[in-house]
Amino acid sequence: KKEFQDAISYGVVKVNLDTDLQYAYLTGIRDFVLNKKDYLMKQVGNPEGDDKPNKKYFDPRVWVREGEKTMSARVKEGLEDFNTA
Repeated sequence: KKEFQDAISYGVVKVNLDTDLQYAYLTGIRDFVLNKKDYLMKQVGNPEGDDKPNKKYFDPRVWVREGEKTMSARVKEGLEDFNTA
């Protein structure tokens, strides 16, 4: 953050956050998969019971949303860092 503030004070007007945003997106998905791995190994059967369905865990809308949340948080942080929020 200090480096961004210094760069802004020196007149830098463009910073590329693409790599940071990609990593932030991955972080949400990675953490979801690691935390729910016992629910993602098969369609039916998990720590809650051998007959329990896992659709709500492997549905892409669920884990993609986790990536969107972490990327959105990084965008917010970047906007604050660059005094644009």
